[in-house]
Amino acid sequence: MCHNPRMLSIRLAMIASLLLFAACGKSDWPSEEERTLEQGHAPTPYTAAQIRDGCPSGRVCTFRIESDGGFSIVKRYRYLEADDQGVTIEASLEGSGPGGNQAPSKSRSNWRELQRHASFPADSTKISDQEVQTPAGTFQCMRYVVTTEEGGKTVVKYLDFARELPGMPVRMTLEYDGKQISTKTLISHGAE
Repeated sequence: MCHNPRMLSIRLAMIASLLLFAACGKSDWPSEEERTLEQGHAPTPYTAAQIRDGCPSGRVCTFRIESDGGFSIVKRYRYLEADDQGVTIEASLEGSGPGGNQAPSKSRSNWRELQRHASFPADSTKISDQEVQTPAGTFQCMRYVVTTEEGGKTVVKYLDFARELPGMPVRMTLEYDGKQISTKTLISHGAE
């Protein structure tokens, strides 16, 4: 029995942390069935409900996009009007590369459409756990490696979806026939 109040508080904090960790662990993650949108496809990283809960009005995600051509641009996504059905997202580009310094554009999507962006054929998709470091932080991710053929060339996408940030991948790399073409990396996120 612990009679020292300080040690008791430390033990209680440790127990609370363990319970929270257990409650947020992989075992509580939605099943593959809940995350699979169509037969023959791999499960998506998140359900539509997880994306909805993780992308409220006011969320901002900023990415740096770098290409093998040497250009670098910044793309910012602002979640403007989120509700139970979907969200309006404003996207803007800044930089000297192709498409840089464009006026912001807005589009409306429902949550299922956003989930569908990460639905890939199962036979061309490998999923593993990966720790990923970005300028926005270090994340425990589900890495999706999606391999397809395009014009006789092999196209490989590496998509790192952070467990704690439902929505877009925190890093995405595109390879075309073994050559890295571009990388999109999260550099900041939060609420406005």
